[in-house]
Amino acid sequence: MNFYPLIGDEKVGPRKEFFYFSDGGVPTGIRNGDWKMVFQEQRAHGFSVWQDPYFALRLPKIFNLRRDLFERADQEAAGYNNWLAERLFLCVPTQQVFTKFLISFKDFLPRQKLSAFNLDNVIEKFMPD
Repeated sequence: MNFYPLIGDEKVGPRKEFFYFSDGGVPTGIRNGDWKMVFQEQRAHGFSVWQDPYFALRLPKIFNLRRDLFERADQEAAGYNNWLAERLFLCVPTQQVFTKFLISFKDFLPRQKLSAFNLDNVIEKFMPD
């Protein structure tokens, strides 16, 4: 996708969805217009983000990026849980957008296996069955 025209006179980009993945290829979130849903989050800080796994949420976090640019409402807004409950209906269209995206992988398969620096990979490489 070419976003270069947005530097000029164009006001609308070529897409409104953005998909977020971990380094391991796991879907962690989706942005659809002003709305963002987070399915997994990294709770570690500093260098520990490379050691600690993502935390899978049982219920996605929802953010309106026009109103909460830094995605802090879940930690700083007193009424976030009620606000979230009133917007859970957004999960349905978001699932449809994400499903459409995932189906596209049938036509464009991954070219290589994801790398992970763990003992299981070392054993698999140097001690095959």
